[in-house]
Amino acid sequence: LMQDSKALRNRSLFAQMDIGKVKKVELQRPDYAMSFAKGGEEKWRLQTPVADRAHPQRFSSWLEMLLMANATGFKAATPPAKPDWQIILNGGEAEGQKVVLWKDKEDILASRQGEPDAMVLPKYLAKDLDKSGLEMVDLRVLEGGSLSRLQATWQGKTIGVEKKENNWPLPAWNSVEESLTRDGVEAMMGVGEPASVELVLEAAAGDGKWQIKGWKEGKDMVLAVPDRPVRIRLSTLQTEALEKSLQVVFAPPEEKKADKGVVEQK
Repeated sequence: LMQDSKALRNRSLFAQMDIGKVKKVELQRPDYAMSFAKGGEEKWRLQTPVADRAHPQRFSSWLEMLLMANATGFKAATPPAKPDWQIILNGGEAEGQKVVLWKDKEDILASRQGEPDAMVLPKYLAKDLDKSGLEMVDLRVLEGGSLSRLQATWQGKTIGVEKKENNWPLPAWNSVEESLTRDGVEAMMGVGEPASVELVLEAAAGDGKWQIKGWKEGKDMVLAVPDRPVRIRLSTLQTEALEKSLQVVFAPPEEKKADKGVVEQK
């Protein structure tokens, strides 16, 4: 009975929202905006600033951060005319739940709709609130699943293979497949192609077929897919593993027997 009324208040940034019910997320900053929507098969997609697949783990962790953010206290404050951030979560209702946030010295203040004061949040949340859409993009060139056919064109030669009983003819093809189905290290906006494409991979799985073009930028391979607005950069280690595996794939038949020099991607 002696507790302060503020101690009994819900301190969640989005008090009435369950993560399983969220269907749309919007984040606005004075000079930037990004939005996500849940599509078919309950998969999230980035809608703005570009339309692309959202990274399953990165986006889920980011959304969970928003829903689990808790205030350390409350403070009498009025939101500025141009707040640093505005977040809207929509679970199917007409307007969604909106929270306005702004910097205040060492803290972040947040104003929930219909409340007279502001929540005090830790300043480290600014790092997550300042993320860009490209940081939320799926870093896999192709979306999951096991490929059934691969063809590589490299250094003027072309070789195609099919997977039989879930195995490639050479273990080296596993590394080629992994370069397309595992996370790269960075998504970059795609603007044109270089004068010389060093690698062309054609992949198939079920009814899907894709042509992926690759080239080196520095020590790293960049892979581009026609139906995506971004390119995926592989790490230097991933690039080295891919190139060593291609060397095995294109080696003379007698050198392929040992399948040496293949580096499994990490």
